[in-house]
Amino acid sequence: MKAAFFKITEEKQNKIVRAAMDEFAHHSFNEASLNNIIKVAGISKGGMFKYIEDKTDLYLYVFELALEAFFENQYKHLNVNQPCYITRIFDMVIKSKNFYMDSPLYFQLMIQGSIDFNSPCYDQLEVIRHELLIDQKEALLKNVDWTLYSMDKVQVLDYMNTLFQGINIRLLQLLTGDGFYDIEGYFDGLDQLKKITLNGVKGA
Repeated sequence: MKAAFFKITEEKQNKIVRAAMDEFAHHSFNEASLNNIIKVAGISKGGMFKYIEDKTDLYLYVFELALEAFFENQYKHLNVNQPCYITRIFDMVIKSKNFYMDSPLYFQLMIQGSIDFNSPCYDQLEVIRHELLIDQKEALLKNVDWTLYSMDKVQVLDYMNTLFQGINIRLLQLLTGDGFYDIEGYFDGLDQLKKITLNGVKGA
């Protein structure tokens, strides 16, 4: 983003960011329309280019904002004193419920970016995501007691990664629905899934 963007009012910045997030959350990079963003933000095309270099510049900026907010929120709910990795990761997500409910657009945006393989920004976005994930991954794995499980560490990590890919897809479906979704019920279901997973992986 150009320096001029950071000199305008916070309200005007937020309008541009919100319009961009909404457009990029619902369309691939190639399908997203900068003209739509300009129209929704209520500025002129010439005005927009005072603040951004190009569409890529705006795309990466709003994705980084969403990713930073998401990881910051999850980190607050990460209990590094919990020796069980499965409990640790489930609890982190379950306790982040209010973030998902209050900021669904952030999550939609991140998922859209992660599956937009044809985006010219995909590799850059993955670098940003990787850098933000480093600290979280380190904290997630710190002081875990891997002897709690009937599987070895690699198997547990692979299993949980696969499980949470499905969880994220289902959550995205709920957040992008027509408003008649049961988020409370969904997170209650996650708590039950945690118990089932623990029983299975611990070999109980």
